[in-house]
Amino acid sequence: MINRLKKALVTGFVLTAGLLAGCSTGSKDAKPTVYASFYPVYDITQQIAKDTVNVKSLMPEDKEAHYWEPSARDMKTLHDTPLFIVNGANLEFWLPKVKQAVPQLNVLDLSQGLNLIQGAGSTKKGEFKYLATYAFTPEKYLLDFGHTHEKTLRVAFWKRKNGEDAMTRGKEVMRQEAKIIKQKDTIAVQDGGVYELEMGHEHGEIYLQFSEGGDWQFVADRVSGELLSYVMVDPKDQVIKPKKEEETQAEASTTSTDPHAWISLPHAKIYAERIRDALIQLVPAQKAAYEKNYAEFIQKVDALDAKYREKFKTVSLRHFVVPHEAYAYLSRDYGLTQYPLQGLTSMEEPSLRTIKDAIAFCKEHGITTVFYEYGGGRKGADTIAAEIHGQALPLSTMEFIAPEQKKKNQHYLDLMEMNLENIYKSLTEKRP
Repeated sequence: MINRLKKALVTGFVLTAGLLAGCSTGSKDAKPTVYASFYPVYDITQQIAKDTVNVKSLMPEDKEAHYWEPSARDMKTLHDTPLFIVNGANLEFWLPKVKQAVPQLNVLDLSQGLNLIQGAGSTKKGEFKYLATYAFTPEKYLLDFGHTHEKTLRVAFWKRKNGEDAMTRGKEVMRQEAKIIKQKDTIAVQDGGVYELEMGHEHGEIYLQFSEGGDWQFVADRVSGELLSYVMVDPKDQVIKPKKEEETQAEASTTSTDPHAWISLPHAKIYAERIRDALIQLVPAQKAAYEKNYAEFIQKVDALDAKYREKFKTVSLRHFVVPHEAYAYLSRDYGLTQYPLQGLTSMEEPSLRTIKDAIAFCKEHGITTVFYEYGGGRKGADTIAAEIHGQALPLSTMEFIAPEQKKKNQHYLDLMEMNLENIYKSLTEKRP
């Protein structure tokens, strides 16, 4: 009886020790979970990490990078991750909130130190960068915005008076508190009114109702440009030019940055290098694997880059029309120029005016290819292509995962090759 009891106790001790050892080993050997902010960062990280860590994208695959922001539950998932990899360059505009919620979070910002494309941002309160005189009638006008990553545009209107100093008057007006205006709202324009216009990433529209006609002064804290474009549209849906305009000497107090740095093969190499180094620091035992995976990825990037550098050398046409002003880095890499069409966005169908303007632009410049966002609406692009006897082709910003991409199991380099090949086709198509 005593022997049986001893045997049972010993067996129980061995089983318990084994279970404890198993739990300890499992905890020690468990793979860490690394988070990436959105798809391109996730895919490049996956190419370097392979199966050594669990790689997850914080942003759901059906969301769009410029609109989505993490919920409290999403932030909670980052509490235990040893590494959070982001694109940076203000793409993840919500990152300060995340850092505040998870102060111990280890963030790898891939954009740090890159030669980013930047422009002047807004001026300080009381200053303005753009001054124009418009002849308005007592009707409704439209202020039409193109693709931008800016949050707001500060503007003001006042009735022009003979003999007044517009610069002095403008500074007086722009020192006042501004009324916040949301997209699609109509402003009942007041003489001396100041307005803070909220921007939309893809395309924006704010309506202006004038109760009195005549010459009006319009000032804005930024000049229309690549990183924030805007035009004035009359009641007949025609873009109108000011009677007079000038750019002031006011200095910008902020900087605008183009965040689409991932749409560049040279940048992809830098991203991969930084991800490799971070993973080596996280899992030193896998250093050899990370260096091997990195070398294989770089070899593919270099081959693709060299192929298209050679191909683009032979083309005489150097500009292409895009629906989304996201290809500045790619254009810089290969000596090309992107032409975004005002209002021709990646996720919205264009207006009749936009289609007319796009057709006229393409015919004037001998362009026979119109691009649409891969996985987005293509009706507008097809309409324009039919009118110019051309073709509609996709380009991918990779800001969301397109259904076609998922079906074809396309990765970052597959999509970059598709972009480069379709742009090359657009530059080499025979003109009618």
